[in-house]
Amino acid sequence: MTLVSQLLSRDATRLIVLVAERLAGGQGFDVHLKVVSPDAVSSPAKLNQVLEALVTQFPLQYMCSYNRYKQP
Repeated sequence: MTLVSQLLSRDATRLIVLVAERLAGGQGFDVHLKVVSPDAVSSPAKLNQVLEALVTQFPLQYMCSYNRYKQP
């Protein structure tokens, strides 16, 4: 069970996803909020689907960097 699903198992807990969309020309940001039902993130795979849907909605805003084999 992931931390998100553990937190959502508590009473009166809601998951709100925030996306800050960067505007062209440095004009600021548009902030998008989405309330996600606890059933939509009941497993890590379902949580990944929610995140994937946001990435496909704002593909130019997505940036991920992960160096799995980083040496200290």
